[in-house]
Amino acid sequence: MPESAVKDEEISIFLLVVRGSDCDLKKAVIRLNLKDHYEFKNIDEFIDKFHEVLQFIGGERLKRIKEVYGKELLLIDGYK
Repeated sequence: MPESAVKDEEISIFLLVVRGSDCDLKKAVIRLNLKDHYEFKNIDEFIDKFHEVLQFIGGERLKRIKEVYGKELLLIDGYK
């Protein structure tokens, strides 16, 4: 699987989990650790990883992510 496809899938998982956790980042991190086998120590570590992955997403996909997950992106960007 190409690296871009892996990053695209990972960003989708992150955003879906944040949305499914009612935009509660603490709940989202716990869920990612328990069900998706991540090992985030805290919300800051999750946000750093989120931005690391997001930098690989561009063009139409990034535009679509912003349209569909605007609320979640604002929450993540406004956390720090």
